[in-house]
Amino acid sequence: MNNSGRKNNIDKLANRAGTALGTSGEQVRAAAETGDIERLLSKLTPSQAQKVKNVLSNEAALKQLLSSPQAKAILGGDDKK
Repeated sequence: MNNSGRKNNIDKLANRAGTALGTSGEQVRAAAETGDIERLLSKLTPSQAQKVKNVLSNEAALKQLLSSPQAKAILGGDDKK
């Protein structure tokens, strides 16, 4: 996949996350790029925010999440069309 395709997939993911969090895709992307996710996590319930923090701080859990078929489809790692 070329860089344009990856950028498009990342934009789609940010937009989906923004919709789920009640914010914009641009804010999600900015938080991801700067590593400042606390503002985004504040839009979740405390339980949801803790689950996200747990996954992000656990390398094995993060790898498992990113290797899921859903994540691959969003990020463009799934070659099935």
